[in-house]
Amino acid sequence: MCKRVSLLAWLITNWAVPPMRRQPGKVLWLPIRNSTTALDWLAKARIADGQFGAAIELLSSAPADGDEDLTLDLALAYSESGSFDKAADTLRAALVRSPGSLRISSALATVYVQSHRYQDATNLIRVTLNAHPNDVATQLLYLRLLVLQDDDADAQPLAQKCCPNTHRISTPFIFLCYRKR
Repeated sequence: MCKRVSLLAWLITNWAVPPMRRQPGKVLWLPIRNSTTALDWLAKARIADGQFGAAIELLSSAPADGDEDLTLDLALAYSESGSFDKAADTLRAALVRSPGSLRISSALATVYVQSHRYQDATNLIRVTLNAHPNDVATQLLYLRLLVLQDDDADAQPLAQKCCPNTHRISTPFIFLCYRKR
């Protein structure tokens, strides 16, 4: 995966720039700075290579048009570098811009869990689940958070609701579904 992403980033970097503007050994950022796709792939390549600081630098200078993919990339780079507070701040700001975004809510909940803020994650996903009651992925994330916090009273009814509708359930969920029968 890493080599594939790096190859795509190299192709975007070297072939998205007109030939007369290319300089050997130099990366020309100006022509691709306005390309969200190019920035997304370059950021993903840097993150995959473990260059979190470089990804943060690249994405921090990106246009602030609120692109969800770039925001998620920036939050991932912050998170992988251990800057959970900056990742959470980035995602909270994005959630204000797009309050109904399932991807941003899920990413923010993940950052909360990584920083051991389980109750914040649970509260966020509870609100998200109220806005998207039929989203199975959100239901399962909420169930995982409830199980993580040993909240059997809330987890049991949700597990019974989710288990019959989900084909790929892990062993802890199956155990939770049937342990109180």
